[in-house]
Amino acid sequence: MALAWCVRRFLGVIDSKILSALKSDDLHYIKETIPERFPFNIEDDPRAQFVRFTRENVREHVQVLAFMPSLVADEPSIKLTVTVTKNNGLCLEFSCTAFADSINIDIVSVNHPGGFFEGTLKNDWHFNFKDMDNDLKKIFYEYLETVVEASTTNFLHKYMMSKLKREY
Repeated sequence: MALAWCVRRFLGVIDSKILSALKSDDLHYIKETIPERFPFNIEDDPRAQFVRFTRENVREHVQVLAFMPSLVADEPSIKLTVTVTKNNGLCLEFSCTAFADSINIDIVSVNHPGGFFEGTLKNDWHFNFKDMDNDLKKIFYEYLETVVEASTTNFLHKYMMSKLKREY
């Protein structure tokens, strides 16, 4: 009985040390690979299925929620929710699928509580991106690129793959 307890305890300590080493090595690597002038603050709760990246400037607040990777398809992808809130309350939200080297917009939402939508039946407007006019799609992609640059998308993808490896 005591021997079984000692073995379980010993194996638990070994597992803990291995996991700790993997986490610290991986975190060290991630910290080294953060792009120079990375514009976002990183909020990573190990218990959460997402990581929050935020930045703020004089005109707007940007929040990117990056969700755990999907490994089902040929190429791993992560779901992103990019929310840009202007000082006047106007909120533009992109639901996206991000790959290591590209990003696809799935849905665009607009919300402006108490603003120019007031008096209409709803303040939230959701648009399926694939149904939009090509010129409008191009404009949204160009705008999204100013908010989340390609190098940032690449880093988010690597970071979330690392989170998956560290925590699951």
